[in-house]
Amino acid sequence: MSHTHHHVANIDSILDKLRAHGMRITATRKRLTSVLCDAGTPLSIEAIHQRLGPKSFDLVTLYRCLDAFEEVGVVQVVRDEHGKALYELIDADHGHHHHVICRNCGKIECLDHCAIAPFEAAAKRLGYDDLAHRLELYGVCADCRT
Repeated sequence: MSHTHHHVANIDSILDKLRAHGMRITATRKRLTSVLCDAGTPLSIEAIHQRLGPKSFDLVTLYRCLDAFEEVGVVQVVRDEHGKALYELIDADHGHHHHVICRNCGKIECLDHCAIAPFEAAAKRLGYDDLAHRLELYGVCADCRT
């Protein structure tokens, strides 16, 4: 499965954000941040585990770390068409964004524009607050069509 992504998170800004949320920068969290930074594309839990060295991290700790990172807004979850979670760092330079995923080769590309504002406005008119959303598009990339 090939992944392309034109964004690389800044490790220092991510660690600063974790500190700002009162999280200690443990060796585990630093290594996880580094792996996600180096990836430059959303990764499955298995791929993260593999890159960290399966012997040094157990999956429970890894899930716990990723959940904490998502809660403070440094990780976002991207779902493939089958609902499988892929994790990616987000930082101030890039922020919230969406993806298009090739259902043939698995390539993941960023869509830098988020056009959800009208939907959020409609939800607010209905009395909803503290809104969140998740959106991925799936298709067949130009390379796979040729």
